[in-house]
Amino acid sequence: MALRSLSPRRSLLSDEYAREIPRSPMVGGNAALSSRELFQQWGAPVRRMPGWLLSTVADLNRLLELDADWDGHQAAPVRFEAAEELLELMVAVAPYAPFHPWVTGTSDGGVMAEWRTDQQVLQVEVDSTLDISLFYENAASGSEWEGRLGEEPEGIEKLLWRLGYGG
Repeated sequence: MALRSLSPRRSLLSDEYAREIPRSPMVGGNAALSSRELFQQWGAPVRRMPGWLLSTVADLNRLLELDADWDGHQAAPVRFEAAEELLELMVAVAPYAPFHPWVTGTSDGGVMAEWRTDQQVLQVEVDSTLDISLFYENAASGSEWEGRLGEEPEGIEKLLWRLGYGG
């Protein structure tokens, strides 16, 4: 994997990003916030935020550093806006998510998060045009669904709950 080294890149929750969007939290450098301050500033319920959320931010920032062709198959660089959109969704659903998702870039410059168990999988993809789609499969029940966020037969919170607690 090639890393961008010539041009400075924005990273989620960085000082530069915080200057561009004043309400966003800053982490790192002299303006570091604790995770409690981070979530208070975003208005999320602190006591319900899982520890995996900050490591997901780190995963997304690593993806933002990748050059074009990062996968060896001409993939576009991950768009900052796609990573930002996924992070906003993650903050919203974090209290329902049972564990850290696997996060990766997509070939069109988007990002995807995946939660997987031995019987179920939930994928959330933000493509380069910032459209959000879901794929859910439950091998035990034989159910499967794919489509746009908001059109799913059950809310994403319930799907995430099922991943962690069965169903």
